[in-house]
Amino acid sequence: MRDLIESFLINCNPTNDPTIILSWAQSIDGFLSLKEGQASAISCPETLVLTHIIRSLCQGILVGINTIITDDPILTCRLEGNPSSPIPVILDSTLRIPLNSRILERSPIICTTKKADPIAKDLLEKRGAQIEVIDENSTGSIDLHRYDIFYGLILGCCRYLNPNMGLII
Repeated sequence: MRDLIESFLINCNPTNDPTIILSWAQSIDGFLSLKEGQASAISCPETLVLTHIIRSLCQGILVGINTIITDDPILTCRLEGNPSSPIPVILDSTLRIPLNSRILERSPIICTTKKADPIAKDLLEKRGAQIEVIDENSTGSIDLHRYDIFYGLILGCCRYLNPNMGLII
């Protein structure tokens, strides 16, 4: 199945431009979790395998801070044979990420704004995170429209996966 997905991605993109893959799980009534603020397993085993195949083909995985706080994900590819895992990229406009988050073990890129706490920034950098300060939009969120986030922030990653749409899309 990995070969089929990889072939599809290559054939749909002959110029090798950055590719964005949106991937999420939702309940039959359209929700991303069963209860707000709580992690919920709503995928079947087959779709979890598919998720990890897609991750193995991606170089970056983009999630919002609410996913980190709610699920404490590690965002690795957990297929046999230890294929490579995508670089975690987190959108967190005020650096609310808990210092005990498992994702910090993976030296993520954390995109934030100028209003982020400088002490939190220093502590996260000491844990291995790469902090990228981005302008904010009129709502105080990271301005994804004015800044070419997919080119400037991912630093060479050419495929992206967003496992939880939330408020990012």
